Amino acid sequence: MMDKPRRIIFAEDEPDSRALLSRQLESAGYDTIACANGQEALDAIRADGSGIVVADWMMPELDGLELCAIVRELGAMKVLGSVYFILLTANDDKRSIVRGLDAGADDYLTKPYHSKELLARIRAGVRIMELQEQAVRSQIEVHKANAQLAVLNRKLDRLANTDVLTGLVSRRRLFERFAEAWSLAQRKERALSCIMLDVDRFKRVNDDYGHKTGDLVLKQIAGVLKRHVRQYDICGRFG
Repeated sequence: MMDKPRRIIFAEDEPDSRALLSRQLESAGYDTIACANGQEALDAIRADGSGIVVADWMMPELDGLELCAIVRELGAMKVLGSVYFILLTANDDKRSIVRGLDAGADDYLTKPYHSKELLARIRAGVRIMELQEQAVRSQIEVHKANAQLAVLNRKLDRLANTDVLTGLVSRRRLFERFAEAWSLAQRKERALSCIMLDVDRFKRVNDDYGHKTGDLVLKQIAGVLKRHVRQYDICGRFG
């Protein structure tokens, strides 16, 4: 059972056939848009964005084959969503069937058709579209999960390579970067400078004013260093 009726856009230029098809589809529980030619159907498909289309091959202005080809082109350009296309024709020649399928039709039904067969093919189309929609939803969930994982990995990388208190490069990462810089300096035969700073009487700050104040001092010193080093310099916390 469908949670809500699927909309069927159908194009049939013959008024009696169009009225009959409308009754058959609506009595089966489908919401319908009846179109007298291919151009009307194309406008309806563009307005809906996706759905099931039943179109007669021989129609004025825009025939079913041309309509199908345009729908597939718009789908390839991501202008339309998923469209299940059933082509109706009185021509049961195998070459015509191949032409219809090559144009992008999902299914093909020759006239005069049996109403139960048409409804069965539409139900098959509904199932296929539901599977496609489910696959798209699953793909979106996978993309979301991957995006969340990428954010988490960046956070973990930042935590692993950054000193939490000062925001400087961590001790482990500092040694890694120094080893890289040392190797490059040797290979290029270039000078390499390394400066180590020590905060005088820092233990007295912690003893006299507490560790929170000591942490604040370290943060202020780190801020001064970050503001004055060059962009390509490495500044980290050793102790």
